[in-house]
Order: sequence, then C-alpha cells, then structure tokens
Amino acid sequence: MDMLIEFLFELVFDLSVELATHKKTRKWIRFPLIFLISVFIIGILAFIGLFGVFMIANKKAPIDVTLGWTLIALDVIMILSAVVKIVRQIKELRKKYAIVAEEEKKKQEEAAKAHEQSEEEASNDLQR
Repeated sequence: MDMLIEFLFELVFDLSVELATHKKTRKWIRFPLIFLISVFIIGILAFIGLFGVFMIANKKAPIDVTLGWTLIALDVIMILSAVVKIVRQIKELRKKYAIVAEEEKKKQEEAAKAHEQSEEEASNDLQR
C-alpha cells in the first residue's frame, strides 16, 4: 500500500512540475500548479522546522535536542538555498529581458534611420 501511495504521489507531483515548467502549457493551468507546488513545499519546510522546535522543547533526552537543532539547521539551509536559486533565476531573467530590450531598441533605431534615409532620398528626388 505504501508503494502505491508513493507511486501515485510521485506521478502526480512529477506531472505537475513538468506542466508548470513547460512554456506551451496555458497560463490558467500553469499558475495554479505552481501555486500548489509552492504551498506543498513551504508546508513541508514549515513542518520540518516546527518538528525541530518541538523536539527541542520536549527535552526528554539529549539526543532529542541535538536532533531538533539538526532539523532546524537543515530547514534553514534548504530555505536559504531556495532563496539563492530564486534570486539567481530572477537575475538571469532580468539580463535576458534587458538584452531583448536592447535588441528591440537597436532595431527601432535602425528602422528610424532607414526611414529618415528613405525620406531624404524621396525629398532629393522631388527637388531634382
């Protein structure tokens, strides 16, 4: 039974991640999937942190306190690594769109120059 639940969970989660990251999937499908995946991951991280806090507060054995601090440290490391990855992706997207914006600006400038040159040629032809 455990293997069946794990298989179904993995199937649904992997499918959701694939659909959420695929650019051709419609936005009304992608955004709720991204939201659900984010809520699920945040819930797991919160559970790990709270479980560590409860183990420290319990203090039945010294190993519980050590394990509690280990869980909290693991939780903090996972949160920090997620934040670093998100910041890197945002920087990459900003660079990408800045490059695209610069290319668009250059194309517009070239089109404006070409238009000015064609107008000058047309006015020169009329003057002759």
